[in-house]
Amino acid sequence: MMPNYLRTTLRYLWRKRLFTALNILGLSIGLCAAFVIFRLVDYELSFDRAFADADDYVQVAIRNKSADVENGVTMVAMGLAPRIEQEVTGIDDIIPMYYHPDKAHGIDRRVATLPAYFDMVPYLWLAGDRVTAVAQPNQVVLTRSRAEQYYPKEKPADLIGKTIDYDENKVMTISGIVEDLPYNTSFDAQEFFRISQEEWPDDLEFGWRQNCLLFLKLHRGASRERVLQQINAINEKQNRAYFESFSSSYWYTFIPINKRHYAADYYSPTHRTVNSKVFYGLAGIAAFLLLLAIINYVNLSTALMPQRAREIGVRRTLGGVSHQLAWRFVGETVCVAVLALALSLAMQHWVIALFSDYFPEGMVDYLDYPRAAVYLVGLVSLIALLSGIYPAWLLTRINVVAALKGKVDRVGEGISFRRVLIVFQFVIAQVFVVGALVIGLQLRYTLTKDLGFRKDAVVAVDFPTVSKEADSLSVAKQLLFQQLLSRHPGVVVSALGDLPMGTSMVSHETEFVGPSGPVIMQLLGKTIGEGWMDLYEMQLVSGREPRIPAEEIVINESAAKAAGYPNAAAAIGELVENQRIVGVVADFHLYGLKVGIKPVKLSLKESGNKAKNISIRLTQHNWPATLAKISEEWTSLYPETPFDYQFYDEHIQQMHGQDHRLARIVNYSAVVTILIGCLGLFGLATLVSLQRMKEIGIRKVLGASVAGIVRMLSSDFVKLVLVSVVVASPIGWWVMNLWLENFAYRIDIQWWVFALAGVAAVVIALLTVSWQAFRAAVVNPVDSLRDE
Repeated sequence: MMPNYLRTTLRYLWRKRLFTALNILGLSIGLCAAFVIFRLVDYELSFDRAFADADDYVQVAIRNKSADVENGVTMVAMGLAPRIEQEVTGIDDIIPMYYHPDKAHGIDRRVATLPAYFDMVPYLWLAGDRVTAVAQPNQVVLTRSRAEQYYPKEKPADLIGKTIDYDENKVMTISGIVEDLPYNTSFDAQEFFRISQEEWPDDLEFGWRQNCLLFLKLHRGASRERVLQQINAINEKQNRAYFESFSSSYWYTFIPINKRHYAADYYSPTHRTVNSKVFYGLAGIAAFLLLLAIINYVNLSTALMPQRAREIGVRRTLGGVSHQLAWRFVGETVCVAVLALALSLAMQHWVIALFSDYFPEGMVDYLDYPRAAVYLVGLVSLIALLSGIYPAWLLTRINVVAALKGKVDRVGEGISFRRVLIVFQFVIAQVFVVGALVIGLQLRYTLTKDLGFRKDAVVAVDFPTVSKEADSLSVAKQLLFQQLLSRHPGVVVSALGDLPMGTSMVSHETEFVGPSGPVIMQLLGKTIGEGWMDLYEMQLVSGREPRIPAEEIVINESAAKAAGYPNAAAAIGELVENQRIVGVVADFHLYGLKVGIKPVKLSLKESGNKAKNISIRLTQHNWPATLAKISEEWTSLYPETPFDYQFYDEHIQQMHGQDHRLARIVNYSAVVTILIGCLGLFGLATLVSLQRMKEIGIRKVLGASVAGIVRMLSSDFVKLVLVSVVVASPIGWWVMNLWLENFAYRIDIQWWVFALAGVAAVVIALLTVSWQAFRAAVVNPVDSLRDE
């Protein structure tokens, strides 16, 4: 029975191979998108999934609030751990992780910790003892992969007792080898030491600037809130004066260790984090694409009903039961869905390879086959059910007598249900097109808007932050590097100091004595060097640049206005907490276009203080040669730190990296939705042309022109697309206005955006259906009327 059923089903699909191919292609595109998104989401959700005691362990993190901006960071002060050990109850284990930076390569997955770390993270021990492996300061535990780098031909057991000479001239003895964790994890350390007493200070001031991860194992039954209150009480007692002085505060919070990969609102330099909300957006896009493909299938299947009416009538006459016929049709849908799945599996390899740069490292090689199999079987079953149940139900409602007489011309149209589905398809496509246009315009605006400073041809370089040199020697090396740059003809000017747009600044609650009396405001501060304002071509509205050694500052226009000065010139010469205002600079953007311009002051770097950055303006030609020469100068002064630079305009563009990724996703989604919609229109246009072939022949005999017939066949579809434009425009306007609310400085959505999207939709629809209409219109009427 089943072989015969399968044979007749495949025979029917082959007989209607054009529509079968359109259905398979449409469903395969939707399935491919859904499977690629599943692989991405499943990969991200696989992180830290294997922790058996995840509920017992938490990571201590910090929330910091300054100048109405709240941030999170996962690094805490080294001194917090001993204070917790002494003063906080309800904790079984304290596990600090201090990343040991490699001077040449930055953080290189080398951490100092305590033996309790290996209780929290379950490694398979290949050699050594878990309890005593990091009992002494001169011991080191390696993962298998790191051990193979150091001793590629040695077995793990043979490595115990061997030594490694590190950069700091420390000789460490290998005391253990562990297997690399066999699952995706944010715990990616490769070498483990014991924290030394020198790294264990009792200092919590400015704790949010430290470089330590801290994990706690809470006592079973202990209240997390109570433990957190005790930790924050220590922080409040230690740093109350700091909070009051700078009107800034930070407090501690907990992150479950199996959720740290998803703590995207916490800055973490040690591991990559993701925003779990993005998963919902991606899942929504996949659902929409699948829904469009299902709509195509339903439209084409219901449109083919009149041609199948005689078959259904014969089967019903021979004893076929309605529900058997319905399930037979659902079976045909399952066959189409399975064929579409096979095609989609081939397509997804090509899609992932083509867009590999957009996917996180490791995703391409990761696939949980059992979970993927369950997902795909469930997805195909759902598609088959949704795609087949409505057309199958319609088949059971066909009048047998009318079907056998060939008088069934319309099935399933009802109140134009098929037209509603077409409109729905193009509404979704239009919303994506409008979104792509608006996002593209906003991102172009972020790149072209005057930010208040010149950003092109500027190279930003970070000085090494980890150094055992005396501050005086570090400052001398920075000044020498700047002096060496001034001799190179490819360098216009260089300046030490913070970048104009970025997160490096401090915030103070500052009192201005304005014309109307004292005014207290939150004032952001940036430290600059001589020539900094000239390098970035800052526009002075009034006054001059600050000079050394006087305590002089420059404020921006927003600060002058907030203080109540009637104009910029009125602020010149006024004292602000023992600093004299000598200039007012035109407002410039500090955080990007998502945040409004804040009051800010610029003060010169003190002669004995190190700078974090140096900015270098290049001439407009031969940049590679200039950068190569700068690299040589850098290596002569910092031989252990590679010359790592970034063009500042690229740095600014990366500040909107999430929005650029969103733009790419929306652009691709718009293309795919239009493609799926066009496949459906093409199939329906072909079917309508076949069904109306006799009518077209009669019209041609009566003198109708080819253009008139093409217009007649195309007009119905164009009207539906125009209706979708009318429906989609307010939806697109509402959605994109919600997105634009994230920007303090944004574009206004112009009417021509919707007009352009609508014209594009109409043109694409015309190109899709007019070819089939033209083919039908040029057929010789003798051929179309011959059977009569």
